[in-house]
Amino acid sequence: MTYHQQLAGGERNKLSFLQQMGNIWSEVSRANFYQNTNVSRYETARERMLELLDLTLQDSKGTSGQKMEIARMREVLCDYFYGENTYHTDTEFLNKYFLAFGILANKERAISC
Repeated sequence: MTYHQQLAGGERNKLSFLQQMGNIWSEVSRANFYQNTNVSRYETARERMLELLDLTLQDSKGTSGQKMEIARMREVLCDYFYGENTYHTDTEFLNKYFLAFGILANKERAISC
């Protein structure tokens, strides 16, 4: 199932890497929020998160370094949400990691206005 129809149809490639990371962060945050309260929303947020990660990996304008970063983050997130959390990831780490991208995306947006 495709959750982000417009993004999957090519709109995602119009977003900057920083904006794409911000979108991923939104789904990670939702998954964390619903993890212990709403199984259905938790599972859907995880699926949307993986979809956005995969769309970002497919983005032709992404650099090899960006793709390596996304692939590693996908591995960490899968371990955290689906696996045994062998990387000892927690919500605080994920928020700090993605917050940096959010701050840079806001700066990028402010400069382009």
